[in-house]
Amino acid sequence: MKKQNFMARYYWDQSSWTLRSMSLWHAIGEVNADLSLSIPEEKQTIVLLQGVMGNVRLTLPEDYGVEIEASVLFGRINLLGEQDSGMMNKLVWRTPGYESSEHKAKFVISYIVGDLSISNP
Repeated sequence: MKKQNFMARYYWDQSSWTLRSMSLWHAIGEVNADLSLSIPEEKQTIVLLQGVMGNVRLTLPEDYGVEIEASVLFGRINLLGEQDSGMMNKLVWRTPGYESSEHKAKFVISYIVGDLSISNP
């Protein structure tokens, strides 16, 4: 799936949803995704989130293999309570046990101005 919008809001934290490979680009956007509510379509999924301004909130279950490559030029990245803010924030991270996980998801996140928060349920 590939989508491009000027403004976009994706709320995948309310009910069950299908996790599939996708590329989302928006000038201004918000993405809230709880992977504990997701139903994976494939064993390995790649999600590209890109834009000018964006807020991304990811909730990760403990039994899911997740890899995150994130870049925020201006803003903050909060990973499980540890926060970096300012300019040119980059993050490359994997959940423990990523290699042995049955289902894996890779998130590539890139915003000029952004707020990225990654937490456990």
